[in-house]
Amino acid sequence: MTRNKRAVLAIATFTLCYAGVITSLVEEWATNYRYSYGIAVIAISGYLLWGKSKQLSTMSPEPDYVLGVPVMLAGIGILIGGRLALLSSVQAASLVVTVAGLILFLFGRKIFACVQFPLGYLLVGVPIWDQVISRLQPLSQILSARIASGMLQAIGTPVLREGTKIALPNVALEVMGECSGVNQLLAIVAMALPAGYLLLKGSGRRVLLVVLAVVTAYVSNGARIALVGFLAIRGLSNGDLRGMHLFEGLVVSMIGYVALFGCLSLLAKGERAKEDREAPTGDTVAPVAQPALRPWLEVATSVTMLAMAVFQVAFQPTDVRLRDDLRTFPHRIGDWTLDAGPQLPGVRFPALEDEFIRAYPGPTGDRRFEALDDELVRAYRNSNGELVRLYVGYHRAQREGKELAGEVSSALGAIATPIKLGVGSDTVEIRQVLRDTTERRQGLLYWYDLDGRVTSNMYVAKGLMVWEALTRRQTNGAVVMIAWESPETADATAAQQRAVAFARAVLPLLPNFIPS
Repeated sequence: MTRNKRAVLAIATFTLCYAGVITSLVEEWATNYRYSYGIAVIAISGYLLWGKSKQLSTMSPEPDYVLGVPVMLAGIGILIGGRLALLSSVQAASLVVTVAGLILFLFGRKIFACVQFPLGYLLVGVPIWDQVISRLQPLSQILSARIASGMLQAIGTPVLREGTKIALPNVALEVMGECSGVNQLLAIVAMALPAGYLLLKGSGRRVLLVVLAVVTAYVSNGARIALVGFLAIRGLSNGDLRGMHLFEGLVVSMIGYVALFGCLSLLAKGERAKEDREAPTGDTVAPVAQPALRPWLEVATSVTMLAMAVFQVAFQPTDVRLRDDLRTFPHRIGDWTLDAGPQLPGVRFPALEDEFIRAYPGPTGDRRFEALDDELVRAYRNSNGELVRLYVGYHRAQREGKELAGEVSSALGAIATPIKLGVGSDTVEIRQVLRDTTERRQGLLYWYDLDGRVTSNMYVAKGLMVWEALTRRQTNGAVVMIAWESPETADATAAQQRAVAFARAVLPLLPNFIPS
């Protein structure tokens, strides 16, 4: 088999291996507003590669098997880990790693050095930034509120700001998560990176451009909020920052982009144009000794990718049913008795309100664990009439889009605090989320049960699921939640302690239903 044919074989098996990941990526870009710029990232990366075409045409392939094979295998390993852990973002990130290995494997280090920025830039469009967004949002909300307040004060408008709330003479604004400017930050940085790469020399100027992009994103978002407030004062806006405000947003964003590219023009001014300025010289990369059995190594690597493609299609976890129907769960648990009366008004359970879990707003205003196979939703009252709600959701097998450690788990984990409970001779860790409102205090206790192992840590739950998938081809598991609330006039601490005692009573009952 000639080298060209072996290269075609490697590319074909790579495409088969990642067909599902590529399809999921395109769907994510088409449906998730956070990453809607992903298509633009692909187009920009393609343009950057096209700009290197003349340079690449003068370079001869020098396959690097010593480095290429380990990098490819690492990418495939990450892919399989993401597949078992049901982490689509990890699978997507592995694509970039595997492509890097494939370039080294087929073309060598010189060509890889020439295309490394366009390749690395693809990571900007990969949906791996949710945790970064979640951590940036609270700080970004406060920063945007401060900028907006400062702008309004600068034009003589009376403003009172408390955290993310802005009080104006006739309207109150609140900077919610979707108004934090983080999405705009990602988009503007995604544009600044290739612009700096193409037009600026030296890392210092490029870093400065990215810093200016960050400043522009926050200032323009603060200006948008200030503009909404300014219009609301004059009766030209309702002051709802969660509304579209399409015109205001477009105008401010356009001004921000014009300002950023004005800064780019100043930074680039006076720089000597130099085509392919980052092209590696012939002596920058030392020759690499190659294994003697090159053809067999190429074929073996292609076979490995083909095997991984088959594995992804063939691997299906076994359905593990409950030991007993959840409907037979005891009607009496300690001092608590099943409550057959109506639910309290205004409380949705097991759906969790966006405001309660402080998550980026969803289309329905609440979130819940998706596509569970068996569910139990109950309310229990004690002898004093106090109420708790119990939810048990069980997956017979976790699959992509129906897993325990997903979007809701991530949102809960970001705001929850651990509690240790003594259950018999064991100590179990669960987690709690608290929320105070003007009318009541609400709380949620939760944990996961993975094949009899109790944990409240989302990452431990993922790890246990992967281990069970590898060793037993099983991914079953349950989430247990206990909700309580206390009126403003009642003792919230006592209500919380009663809910904890209820959780301590529920834990020993679960092995009768959840397999272990």
